[in-house]
Amino acid sequence: MRILTNRHIREAHLAGDCFGFASCIMPDHWHLLIHLGQRLSLSRLMAKLKANVTRSIRSSGPVWQDNFFEHRIREIESLEAFAFYAFLNPYVSELISVQERWDGWDSANLPRFRFLDAMKADGLPEPGWIARAREMTPPGECD
Repeated sequence: MRILTNRHIREAHLAGDCFGFASCIMPDHWHLLIHLGQRLSLSRLMAKLKANVTRSIRSSGPVWQDNFFEHRIREIESLEAFAFYAFLNPYVSELISVQERWDGWDSANLPRFRFLDAMKADGLPEPGWIARAREMTPPGECD
């Protein structure tokens, strides 16, 4: 699913619809960090991505929920914080342990997120990150 989804994000990028910074596919939701292009509204882009992925997996039934939640990252907010939250989501949700990699995560090389450089040599998160993330308010939510 990650490969299909990322292929469609790349296609949307080439069409000028968006630039994908990072994505994390979870069993029941999807974190997508993008810069929206000029051609489509966010609703139209999401409809296009959902339709293309659904066709690619040849599903005749519903794959996606009808709506989506969006949060526009403001200048004072950190794209890094949102990416870090999305990256840690499968670990915090206890879908995998810190000794495993989540196959649903992907990120572009630009910008290079600092937390990716701070990971252990094997590309896994530091165990302390999970405990810290459980105490944090998700980015974009009010305290």
